Amino acid sequence: MNVVAYGSVEDVPEVDPRDVPRDEVLAAVFDLKGTHLYVWLDHDVDEVKVTRFPDVPRDLREERPGLAWITGSVEPPEREGRAVVLRYGPAASGLWEAGAFSILTYGEKMLRLAPDLGYKFRDVEGRVKGESPDVAAVLVERRCGNFAVHAAVLFSRLVERLAGVSPPGEVVAARRMAMELERLREHLWVVHRLAEAASQRVAVQTFASLTEDVLRVMGGALGHRYGFGFTGPGRVREPDPDPVDVVGEVLEELEDLEDLVEASKIWMDRLHTTCELGPEDVHRYDIEGVPARAAGVARDVRTMDPYYPGYEPVLRTEGDTVARMWVRYEEAKASALSVLRDVRRAGGWSEDVDGAEGLAVGVVEAPPGPMVAAVVMKGGKVKALRFRGPSHHLMYAFCAGAEGEIFTDFPFGYAGFGIYFSDADG
Repeated sequence: MNVVAYGSVEDVPEVDPRDVPRDEVLAAVFDLKGTHLYVWLDHDVDEVKVTRFPDVPRDLREERPGLAWITGSVEPPEREGRAVVLRYGPAASGLWEAGAFSILTYGEKMLRLAPDLGYKFRDVEGRVKGESPDVAAVLVERRCGNFAVHAAVLFSRLVERLAGVSPPGEVVAARRMAMELERLREHLWVVHRLAEAASQRVAVQTFASLTEDVLRVMGGALGHRYGFGFTGPGRVREPDPDPVDVVGEVLEELEDLEDLVEASKIWMDRLHTTCELGPEDVHRYDIEGVPARAAGVARDVRTMDPYYPGYEPVLRTEGDTVARMWVRYEEAKASALSVLRDVRRAGGWSEDVDGAEGLAVGVVEAPPGPMVAAVVMKGGKVKALRFRGPSHHLMYAFCAGAEGEIFTDFPFGYAGFGIYFSDADG
């Protein structure tokens, strides 16, 4: 199961995180009510597990180096010998948004990188305290921007679990359709960004056009181009099925373009062996999502999500940017098929969730990787919320993969992760 609930924080089992088996993935650590919640993904049994512990043991980082990524405690690089620290950002066209990196370099190679977060910080966790679930849902979906639908669905499912509310099948279909439209749009946009980095002008325009097609479908079917307001705790707007016909055309064009993309040797050569992360990196740093699956490690939260029964992850083995692109390409086609299936049985819904009480923790598979959240409800209001977007962990994973690369490879590696500072900042 991808959502677990407790009567209170004190009901969560207290376990020393150093005693948790190494094959369980540490997805998030939330500081909550004087303790720390540890969220684990056990892919052997397809379950989310939650434990608590008073603090974060210092020696845990030795066993789990990815802990520094998860907690955002990575120190920026410092000058070493002839190598200097270059600041890339906070306003740079290659990043698409306000954000920055500190890069240790002696001129051409990037020896070490670290993201500089905080430029997009909005304190959503603080602003939702004391708000109703509906108001909180608006803030949550805007916190995640490009992954707004996934954020709204995750938050809604947590509140509904605490209210004892089970959405009917047509609501599950509607939410899944909305999430897969968002996944389709994002995967297309990542391929567009990779084409732009490689100066593939025809491909740039083609995939930008396909992305716009999906945005228009979302606007017509969901009521907003980014899905804002489509769903919330105890409610789903009834989708308009008519615009979804365009998705079939997008799927056809994707299938027609596949051989042409692969035949572009210049484009593929630029992506090949760029920003590599192998299986050992995936296991060492608790990496999930597209980078894990591109390295042949079958980590996908959809396998433990009741919204996706029988899901089988798309895998590649090369672990580089081109492998991540092909994982996205195959998932984009699967998303299009899923949307076309679900639109025929999707429906609207409204039910009272005022009785929500307690702690719920959950995870969904957003386009780049897992999105994790914990919410405490009391008296029908949000008492506390903790949220970790997929970009936060994967921002550091990109930095690890980019070490030793040359500067001209930066845009390929960064674009291929499909991450955003706005999602990483909170």
